Amino acid sequence: NNFEGSSATTKFMARAKHAGCSCWALTAGPSLNREKIDALVGMGLDELRITVMAGTRELYVRTHQGSPENTFDRLRENLLFLKERKQSLRKPRPKLKLFCVVISENVEGLADFARFGESVGADEIHYRPFDDVGDPGLSRLILTEDQTTQTRRQLLEVKPYLESKGILHNIDAFLLAFHCK
Repeated sequence: NNFEGSSATTKFMARAKHAGCSCWALTAGPSLNREKIDALVGMGLDELRITVMAGTRELYVRTHQGSPENTFDRLRENLLFLKERKQSLRKPRPKLKLFCVVISENVEGLADFARFGESVGADEIHYRPFDDVGDPGLSRLILTEDQTTQTRRQLLEVKPYLESKGILHNIDAFLLAFHCK
């Protein structure tokens, strides 16, 4: 379910969970707030998947052009609230999965993304290769050969960090599938 937080979507997910269904939400994160987080935790949502693409405010502004400058800070505050709420209520759900699509503009921040994920209580961190789907307007986001090498090196360093924190990841699969066009 692509979740941007409408009350109708939240009500539907709550009914699905009440009926015994598995349910997850996908968002970029800006629509999250404390009220929505309380609803998601309360209904026992299975997974909250967020595509962030950055682990710092500066990189977020660069990779999310047009977003207000405080968007990353609000997202971090809301994810910290989610972490605290789950701990205080002793609820393991929703599992928090963070996604980073690796592009030329965020390639130097992959370790920052892992540290951000750990700080907000991510259960899983996933890195995804970017596909420009043949659109020449997106080709500037494809990694250069040097950036590809940098990505491999960074992720091989990030892997033991995530494992030491007990955070699941897809780094092995990413590196197997990863290529530069």
